[in-house]
Amino acid sequence: MALAGEEVRPPGRSGGGVVTLVIDSAGARLDDLLVEVLRLAIGVRGGNVQLVLGGEA
Repeated sequence: MALAGEEVRPPGRSGGGVVTLVIDSAGARLDDLLVEVLRLAIGVRGGNVQLVLGGEA
């Protein structure tokens, strides 16, 4: 899901550059929930953000 005009492109179509995704809570309950869900999901999958979210094996 892209927010605020952001684009998400599959690997190989991004022009070969480095992509930095910053997810930060602005203090709203939904923001906090999203950050917490991602934190827990990444933690149970080994803690490597690049591997979990980027799908690199």
